Amino acid sequence: MNAVYDPHKVEADAQQFWHDNASFRATESADGEKFYCLAMFPYPSGRLHMGHVRCYTLGDVINRYHRLKGFNVMQPMGWDAFGLPAENAAIKNDIPPAVWTKDNIAYMRGQMQRLGFGIDWSREFATCDPEYYHWEQWLFVRLYEKGLVYRKNSVVNWDPVDQTVLANEQVVDGRGWRSGAVVERREMAQWFLKITAYAEELLTELDEMDGWPESVKSMQRNWIGQSQGVEIDFEVQGAGETLTVFTTRPDTLLGATYVAVAAEHPLAQTAAAQDPGVADFVAQCKQATTAEADMATMEKAGVATHLKVVHPLTGDLLPVWVANFVLMEYGSGAVMSVPGHDQRDWEFARKYDIPIVQVIEPTGDEACDLQVEAFTEHGRLVNSGEFDGLLFDAAFDAIADALAKQETGRRVTNYRLRDWGVSRQRYWGCPIPMIHCGDCGVVPVPEADLPVVLPTDVKFEGVSSPLQKMQSFLDVNCPKCGAAARRETDTFDTFMESSWYYARFASPDANTPMVDERVNYWAPVDHYVGGIEHAILHLLYARFFYKLMRDEGLVDSNEPFKRLLMLGMVLQNGKKMSKSAGDAGDPQKLLDKYGADTVRTAMMFAAPPDQSFEWSEAGLEGAARFIKKLYALVEDHQASGVVAALDVAQLSDAAKDLRRKTFETLMRADDDYGRRLQFNTVVSSVMELCNAIGKFETTNAADRAVVDEALKHAVLIISPIAPHVAHHLWHQMGETGALVAASWPSVDEQALTQSTVEIVVQVNGKVRGKIDVAADADKDDVLSLAKSADNVARHLEDKTIRKEIVLRSYNFSGAVDSYALVGKTQLGVAQPLRTGLRQAGLQEVEADQAELIVELLDQRRDRRSVSTAGRARAAEYESSYAVLYRLLDGQGQELAPANWVERQRVFRVDSDNIVGSSEEQALLERELMSDVVGQIIRAMDAVKAEQLAKQVAGQLAPIYLISGEEQLLVDEACDLIVAAARQGGFTERSVHHVEQGFRWHDLHHDAASMSLFAEKKILDVRVPPKKLDKEASKALRDWVEDLGKTADLDHILLMRTGRLDKNQRTSAWFKALDKVGVVTVIWPLEPDRLPAWLGQRARQLNLQIDNDATQYLADRVEGNLLAAAQELEKLAILDLPSPLTLESVVACLEDASRYTSFDLMDAMMSAQPARVVKILSGLREEGTALFGILGAFTAQMRRLSNTRGLPPAKARLAQQFLARIRDPGMVLAECAIIDQQGKGQLPGDAWMSLENLILRLAGLKSMPLPSQDQRKLG
Repeated sequence: MNAVYDPHKVEADAQQFWHDNASFRATESADGEKFYCLAMFPYPSGRLHMGHVRCYTLGDVINRYHRLKGFNVMQPMGWDAFGLPAENAAIKNDIPPAVWTKDNIAYMRGQMQRLGFGIDWSREFATCDPEYYHWEQWLFVRLYEKGLVYRKNSVVNWDPVDQTVLANEQVVDGRGWRSGAVVERREMAQWFLKITAYAEELLTELDEMDGWPESVKSMQRNWIGQSQGVEIDFEVQGAGETLTVFTTRPDTLLGATYVAVAAEHPLAQTAAAQDPGVADFVAQCKQATTAEADMATMEKAGVATHLKVVHPLTGDLLPVWVANFVLMEYGSGAVMSVPGHDQRDWEFARKYDIPIVQVIEPTGDEACDLQVEAFTEHGRLVNSGEFDGLLFDAAFDAIADALAKQETGRRVTNYRLRDWGVSRQRYWGCPIPMIHCGDCGVVPVPEADLPVVLPTDVKFEGVSSPLQKMQSFLDVNCPKCGAAARRETDTFDTFMESSWYYARFASPDANTPMVDERVNYWAPVDHYVGGIEHAILHLLYARFFYKLMRDEGLVDSNEPFKRLLMLGMVLQNGKKMSKSAGDAGDPQKLLDKYGADTVRTAMMFAAPPDQSFEWSEAGLEGAARFIKKLYALVEDHQASGVVAALDVAQLSDAAKDLRRKTFETLMRADDDYGRRLQFNTVVSSVMELCNAIGKFETTNAADRAVVDEALKHAVLIISPIAPHVAHHLWHQMGETGALVAASWPSVDEQALTQSTVEIVVQVNGKVRGKIDVAADADKDDVLSLAKSADNVARHLEDKTIRKEIVLRSYNFSGAVDSYALVGKTQLGVAQPLRTGLRQAGLQEVEADQAELIVELLDQRRDRRSVSTAGRARAAEYESSYAVLYRLLDGQGQELAPANWVERQRVFRVDSDNIVGSSEEQALLERELMSDVVGQIIRAMDAVKAEQLAKQVAGQLAPIYLISGEEQLLVDEACDLIVAAARQGGFTERSVHHVEQGFRWHDLHHDAASMSLFAEKKILDVRVPPKKLDKEASKALRDWVEDLGKTADLDHILLMRTGRLDKNQRTSAWFKALDKVGVVTVIWPLEPDRLPAWLGQRARQLNLQIDNDATQYLADRVEGNLLAAAQELEKLAILDLPSPLTLESVVACLEDASRYTSFDLMDAMMSAQPARVVKILSGLREEGTALFGILGAFTAQMRRLSNTRGLPPAKARLAQQFLARIRDPGMVLAECAIIDQQGKGQLPGDAWMSLENLILRLAGLKSMPLPSQDQRKLG
């Protein structure tokens, strides 16, 4: 090696080159399609932490990859500069917030530049710049004039020490989160933006946002919370006024026995003025929290008033209560209480001896005992007069119509979303451009007088805003009448600034309102990158602001962000890494020690972008070794002299293998960068390529040319991740142009063609050897080589060969067409199995004509007692049904060994209804049989899918349809087809994504537009199942019809899609494709097959791994095959001693740990509350859906009573846990409440409720306060 890698010099040189050449300056006139890449801009807290490094490196990787792909890329950066931390720092350090902020910006900008981010710094601004917030004020005034801004009194949480309003989430145990002072409930005038006017549009457009993760869209849907219901007017007796409530359950109106109002409601105030007891309770409520999470768990309390309201249908008088669970800011601040059919109302009624009336009865066998709990399900009306006997939908309509007829009610669509309160009683924010005049009232600042500039030369006296005492700011003349007036001293919520900054980047120097015409070139943002904690508020407000700008005629499109990448968090000791993490969270020392490329590479290699992971500096050493190895390979190669031109005709087999590895790496990286966003696998792929280059022995000029090609590709592929060293090595290898201006290379399809293939040889169904044969070898040559293999020959001694089969030419469809049922066909499952297979479109034939044979071997039934309840009147049982079967091919060879498939279900038996219980048992057995049938069908499809390799190695089909929900298996099956097609001369491939704007008939045009150098072509179509509509059906059937008009196979249509439903699998287009092509259905692996799959995968990577380690990996990935494959690839790259043991695998992977619901259950049963918090936070930060966790949790809770099959230690733990909690039924009831909270049907924060429940089950009697980071997620 000629030189030692010096990261600091290499990086300084590259950064100077980029600066001198303005490499990242974006212009609207550049060539290529525009690509706007943006990572959420940071708050200038003082220095970056590793979470920042991850976020901005990911954005930079996307940016640099798209540059290589020929896009005109813009990647800007700015600063979300207003906020409370600057004020706190000013108070603590006696320094103006503006000075503190600008110093921090300068330092953090330097860190970003040190990391080599390809940012267009000419577009930089901070939101505290008057040139920026000028236009925010302009828009606010415009919205005020349009009626979308209003000011009203609102009950707020007031911190008397910090002198500011606190959000509900900032109130902890009734005290301010920062000051610790007792929070007061005050009524104050606040400014609001009318976001509810856009609620319907914000909700419906989520369905069209295909580039957003479904989890984020679901969170926004729940936050907006649309519900259909009825507003009902109750006349207040003797007051001449009405009390209006909203309900989604008008069917229960006849069961209302009281109404409850918030402490701040006018009726509560009226009652308090006349009753000291009510007044005392109202005063207590003003000191209490209104955070939803706390409201859901606190004890329900109330006080009766002297007031009564008139029931609109019966005329009965209902008492008015003031209750602590009713919030003034939700709805009208009043609720209709039906204790018979709402659990919260039931608890309140039981506590205060309020009548409970049943007006809904079950329509099935649901339990209904109002002495035990409320019946909350839909049902049939009783005790409801003329409405008796109606079911929910009919009752809803009838009662709504009755109310409307007498003008005491109306149908309405309601939203959980509330108007956005934008007032903040702080100094360091954008001034609200309003003036208070004694004569004219509130008057907006005239446009000509904008911006209202925030004074920056201020001195704090205590914590209150200095604006309140700054006469030079306060005193102003009224724009209307000219009289003396005062400016508004409240400032905007800092979410205002972050709601439109992305649009300003398009024209940061515009002197026109907000933006100029350049915004419609760049907007919307093509790829937005940020943390999952911003999934709701920031993204919702940004969408709202963009629509406001659209309606002002400033932008043309409807949504601000096309594609969204939500990042998992960088954790340290189980918590989100932040500035408070100390020196370990500061990347500066790592940059000084290792350099930027090593830090970037380690961060990208640690985990896929959407997963959270525990940061460890141990990964830096591995990244540094990799970069040094690449550097050394290039230096050694260059030291050997000039490289001759590549002549593929002169290449040895080893050189061809290296070229194939090069272009396989290129193809995989292209997919990982562009579609999958799996940058960790890009790093691992280039590592593997470097290993292959290092092992390759050069013996001639042709070999050196192949190495030169491989190294150049390695350098270019890794350049988005490690741009500095790539820039240096690119020039070292003789390239004269800048790497950032280079083009992504095309794949040499010929290089991917293999001259030989490996074939497995079986004797009597057992693998006896593997042979390498020429790709075009005929059947006789293959058989001759197979028989001559030593081990095969040994097993053929003294035997007569009755049948010889070469499966390379076996034309085989992956979807099951025909089957035979043999064995114990008298078993009860036989007929349901036949019915299920027939409904799936399969035909039963004789065994000698069948593709697959299902042999039934045995069955078993079991029923065991689980628990009793209700004075032994009812009991719970677990019923199970199992079938033993195996699968064989048409020649009788075993494809899947004998396997028990079993299903269980818990049901109740009522001793008063033996006949009903018997019918339920029969129904349950049919359901269990149906489940077993489904499992057998899946197994049959899985076996057929495994035969795909045999089919593609022979005669290629004109059409392939690969369907499945496990993306890794689908992609690998498609890769198999593509590789075989290349061997068959299909040297060109085009990829089509069926999304908005795609036209199916364009496939025909593409098929006709072959390049000059290609004779055959693959059309690779990626289509979501929902896009297989009528247009697709016609196009596919036309395609099949056209195939019948030609004898030449010069195109292969390869379609990959998700899981198809039964209707799709029996449709005309599906049958048409299956008739002429190969249809393969790929099912996810069953859990019990995952260890075997891992073992097979490990062997493919030349890994020896013991059974305990394999089982550990299977438990760790919880069925996620992509995660499993990545974990194995990491282990392979690390070159650990063989065999891999449980200890070595755990030690290697524990730093990038994933969390599962099983981990959560184990921590809870083991009474480890700290670990419960860590795991639940980790699951949430990884983007795991609430309902996924809740569903898994409740399923496991139900199974705890059956410890059969558990390891002894775990069975004992489960028994101890059950003894500790005593009543699993109450736990499941709480889970049902949390489920309703998550769906917006009940008030409260479902995440916090779930955490509180599990912590209580883990033995924590005093609930810990959630961290601020956890609260932000809500």
